[in-house]
Amino acid sequence: MALVSRFDGEFPDRYFNDVMEYIGMKPEDFHALCDKFRSPHLWGKNANGEWQLRHNVSRTGLND
Repeated sequence: MALVSRFDGEFPDRYFNDVMEYIGMKPEDFHALCDKFRSPHLWGKNANGEWQLRHNVSRTGLND
């Protein structure tokens, strides 16, 4: 549980821009495409309008 809590939601920043350049996509277009495929039973938007898991291991999800 400690490792899941530590790394859950971590974004792979290290090579993200290299991948975006390689596939010829703008980062904002990539994120918009990802958002189109989010399952509403797993994800919801919090009060700040940011995507958040509805339930997670540390019980700090949107619906926990």
